[in-house]
Formats: sequence, C-alpha cells, structure tokens
Amino acid sequence: MTNSAADGGILELLSKLEEDDLFALARTITQGLLKINSKDVLEFWNVSNNKSEIKERESETTQEIDKRKPDESSVALLAEQFSKWFYSMMNSVEFIGAEHFYPDARLNLNVYTNDNCDTSVIENDPAEIVQSLRRIKMQHNLFFNPNVTKDGVQGRMDPHGLVMVLVCGTLHVQQACVGVFEQVFALARDPFCDNNWKIKNSELNLKSKSGVLGPPSLCDSELTSSLLTLPLS
Repeated sequence: MTNSAADGGILELLSKLEEDDLFALARTITQGLLKINSKDVLEFWNVSNNKSEIKERESETTQEIDKRKPDESSVALLAEQFSKWFYSMMNSVEFIGAEHFYPDARLNLNVYTNDNCDTSVIENDPAEIVQSLRRIKMQHNLFFNPNVTKDGVQGRMDPHGLVMVLVCGTLHVQQACVGVFEQVFALARDPFCDNNWKIKNSELNLKSKSGVLGPPSLCDSELTSSLLTLPLS
C-alpha cells in the first residue's frame, strides 16, 4: 500500500467516527505521547544525575588522594616540630629512647676540634646510637640550641620517599657558646608502631668554635647545603 492510499484510508476511517469518538481518540494519542515523552525525560534526567554523581565521587576521591600527598607546608612543619622535640629530649635528663630509631638505623657522628675530626659510625644498634649521643653530650656537658628559623630548620623529600630534616644550631656549655652543630635526619613512618615517624639514619657534625656571632645557617654547611636542592615535597 502506497502512502497516498494509506492516507486516504485513514481519512475515510476518521470521517465515519462520531465527534465524541474523535475527541476520545485524540485524548488517547495525546496521553500516549505524554507517557513516552515523560519516560524519555526521566531516563535522561536519571542518566544525567548518575553522571553528575560519578563526577562528584571522582572529584572527592581525587581530593582525598591529594590530602594524603605530603606538601611543602606539611614537610616544613614536620621538620620544625621534630627538631624542637628531638633537641628538647637531647637536653633533657630523660634523654631520647632507642624506640625512636629503626632497628637498622645508622648514625654518623663527626666531632671536629681544631683541625682534627673524630668519626664514628654505628649501624643496626639503636641502643648503642642512643648511648653514643648521650656519651658525647655528657662528656662535654653540651646544650643543643637549634636555630628553629627557616634558615636553620628545613624539610625535604628524598627520591626514596624519606622525609629529610636538616637542622643546625649552636652548642653551649652553661652560658658560653662553644661551637656549632649540623645534623641531618632521614625519617620514615613505622607501620608496626601506629604509623609514627622514626629515625632511619642520621649524621651529626659537632664543631668546636669560638667567637660565634650568631646562629648558623643551613646554606653555610657542607653537610646540609647540598641537600637543600632536594624537592620540598
């Protein structure tokens, strides 16, 4: 059947219907179209909402991941807080405990007097590391005064993900300044100890020096100046 024949058949059929039947047919067709359109709109709305929710969840997930990434401010704050805590323990009667070091921790201790340098290296023995630090402090009755400004304490990230804490300051015996110190720590979280930070390794330079006019700076130290090139986060 051609389109013209079909159109003619439809017109002939409609001409035989009463007026009420025509209105009823019109209402039926209109309601059907409304149902179809409503269904399409609802499906479109649901799909759009689902896409929006997925995008929101993806955005929230990204934000949560970003929060876990160490940034410049958090590394700097960690370095400052750690330095204050560590040297307060060094100057305390209680001293620092071996539990704050990893079992395989390493300490390089360099004591400079005049033109001489006495170096000792301790590995895989946190208790001996603590004893060596205590011994050198008690032997010379030293008081550690870190320079907790930005010039004296900074944090860096090494390529292996360790947080490097760079510190320098002055050494005192009672009221007299007798020298300077420089120290670098490599810190890592211990998953077996509530994810607390522990010392992986450290190097400490103690330098006898007279006539110290002010707090030392990290950029003036051979030990720390090269590490300042590491990224902040």
